[in-house]
Amino acid sequence: MSKKETLVSERNSLVIQARSIMDNSASTADQLSQAEVMITNAEAKGKEIQNIINLENIENKIQTDIESIQNAQGATEAPLLGGDKLGGADYLNSFVGLCSKGPQALLDKSIMNVMEVGTDANGGYTVPTKLNAVIIKILEELNVMRRVGRKIRTNSTEEFTIEDAVGAAAWTAENASYTENTPTFLRKTIGAHKATSLIKISEELLQDNISNLVEYIGYAFGKQFGILEEVAMTSGDGVGKPRGILLDAEAGLISAAVGAVTFDDLKDLLYSVKTPYRNRGKFMMNSDSARVLSKIKDTTGNYIWQPAVTAGTPDMLLGKTIEYNDQFADIATAAVPVIFGDLSEYIIADRKGRTMKVLNELFAVNGQVGYTGMERVDGKLLVTEAVKKLTVQ
Repeated sequence: MSKKETLVSERNSLVIQARSIMDNSASTADQLSQAEVMITNAEAKGKEIQNIINLENIENKIQTDIESIQNAQGATEAPLLGGDKLGGADYLNSFVGLCSKGPQALLDKSIMNVMEVGTDANGGYTVPTKLNAVIIKILEELNVMRRVGRKIRTNSTEEFTIEDAVGAAAWTAENASYTENTPTFLRKTIGAHKATSLIKISEELLQDNISNLVEYIGYAFGKQFGILEEVAMTSGDGVGKPRGILLDAEAGLISAAVGAVTFDDLKDLLYSVKTPYRNRGKFMMNSDSARVLSKIKDTTGNYIWQPAVTAGTPDMLLGKTIEYNDQFADIATAAVPVIFGDLSEYIIADRKGRTMKVLNELFAVNGQVGYTGMERVDGKLLVTEAVKKLTVQ
């Protein structure tokens, strides 16, 4: 029991005793004096409890600040090309003109000058901040890993130092030698894998000057990239694509029953994760596994599943949020249908901004204009002990 828990228990006991004496009309003067002392002691313990809570809040704030600094190393949330010009109306309007008219739009010097701030090394143009926001929103809606993971923006390959073993202190006799225990560290890198897509739009549609062209391109690329990312970030092998969370999450336990998951399995999985990660932990599974698990009852006949009753609130299991990922396997022998842990330890690194090229001539014979979208991204679970897997035997 922690000091705070001990103090709370002692304070509550004093309050109960004092209340019993004060409410008893037969209490003597000595007993009433004892009750006053109990109340004074309870107040003192209450102040000590509050001091501990205040200290914990400060420590949590310090830890949050440290994590924010670590997350921001080598990263920036600002557009990496052209500063805030990528979010301006001039750049957006020029980008729309380029999409509609192709390279001919660059004959207009005013458009060309504006577009230069977003030119990348390969001749494409960085997607405007407004459109990029549309793409990211769709990516997050379609790719649950983007929603639960920790996202950073990078200019180059990032190297992270991970504590592997902290070492151990030891009780030492007087005049005896210190026991040497040196912490060890691992280095893990996050690079960038290239994802591309090509869409074609008819010349007739472009001539009609559809007003939502920018939103359509954002939707199309966002949907394609979102699906591609979710598959890789769930189970990808890391070769030419992000490394999936299922590959690096540690083995939590094997189910007690063959081909099934029990209530005890879920509790064991929950408590197989270390306390700091468990406190921030979430379950992840697909919809069919959720259907099966939602029917499990405890020993009193109550369902362990806590479905959301208010729109916008998540379903809960054992007091923890459930995230749905349809890339997960169903509950079956040798499958890994459920994971639990601090999913924010999955790091997603976006390399600069997304870019697009207009292929005005390549598909002209078919009366179409092509648009290529490209992004460079990587993902990896850096702290493997933060997430544990449930494997069905």
